Amino acid sequence: MSIDVEELLRETPAPPMSLSPASVLGAAKQDVVRRRRRFAGLATAGVAAAAAVAITVGVVGGSQSTPRPIPGDTPTQSIDTNPRDQIKQSFFSNSNGLPVGQVRSSAIPVSSVGSDGDEMTPETVYAVSTLDGVLRLSRVEGTRQVLLPLVAKLAGGGSMTTDRQQSLVVRPLPADVRVAYEVFGDGGFSDGGGLTMPDGSKAGVFWIGTTVPASDAGFAWWRTTSGHLASSTGESAKTVTLSAGDRKATYWEFTKNGYCGFDEGTGGSATGMTDGQCPTNLSAADDQAEWTQTVDGPISKLHGVPAPDVTNPMLVSATIPGTSRVVLWGLGTLAPGSGAGSDAPFSKVTWTGPDEKVQAWNAPPA
Repeated sequence: MSIDVEELLRETPAPPMSLSPASVLGAAKQDVVRRRRRFAGLATAGVAAAAAVAITVGVVGGSQSTPRPIPGDTPTQSIDTNPRDQIKQSFFSNSNGLPVGQVRSSAIPVSSVGSDGDEMTPETVYAVSTLDGVLRLSRVEGTRQVLLPLVAKLAGGGSMTTDRQQSLVVRPLPADVRVAYEVFGDGGFSDGGGLTMPDGSKAGVFWIGTTVPASDAGFAWWRTTSGHLASSTGESAKTVTLSAGDRKATYWEFTKNGYCGFDEGTGGSATGMTDGQCPTNLSAADDQAEWTQTVDGPISKLHGVPAPDVTNPMLVSATIPGTSRVVLWGLGTLAPGSGAGSDAPFSKVTWTGPDEKVQAWNAPPA
């Protein structure tokens, strides 16, 4: 973390005495206390003619980091992908135009205790480098880089750190990555972006608007340009594609990691599994209402009662590979301006389960 002394001098009433390094450091400490920010391992990096005071976050379990100059003539990154692939364009947009190995975090709401709803984390440029075989993050400050503390080493060569009221994770990604996501151990999803390293390899940096312990580092998953879904734990997703009319969507799940999703190509809409099943999900967008759920199979006699004001109802099912469970997908068109109350395309869905008993799902009240 760097503290701009000139900014401190503007904000702090000038005492009737000459400026000294001690007074500058005192004002800096008061400013840190006033903003209630916690930083571990702070150390003075140097005082130069009372004009610049740098405080650098130390590396956990090691010596304090030293600001490193940024190499000159570094090539910049560009999004070398099909412009029609908006998903990949968006994932790499945070590094577009920056030097290789760098990414810019987006401002997201701060969720730490004591913050108000309008407080945002600052946009910050981070540089990724390899140190002792582990990808590490440094904050870019003008013409230098400040190495951030190592909170945890992650499987596969990634790491976790903290900076400016947020936790950040950096992970290596496959060369053909299209989009990637990180979920923290408490179920909190993060924002993030991809970047290209100087050697041409890919990495992802993810951030969340709070600080969490190393035990909540969670895991990442990604979709490649070929459509394969894999994760940082080494588990590949079970996937099955369903068709309803001219619509196609893919159900996917990381069974061991306990997350599942249903989407039309992004792999980003995910939820935690409960008792080995993907829970009921209702959604409505662009006059389309949808319902998904997984159940024990095999099943038969699948039937749905369309909800009021829903036309063109469709109900399909498919067995999840490697399991006896079944994913159900229902969808329908909402009448203009009517809505379906609970966003459910069906009021009731019934099926016969593996025990030959009729089971049912009922839409929640409007």
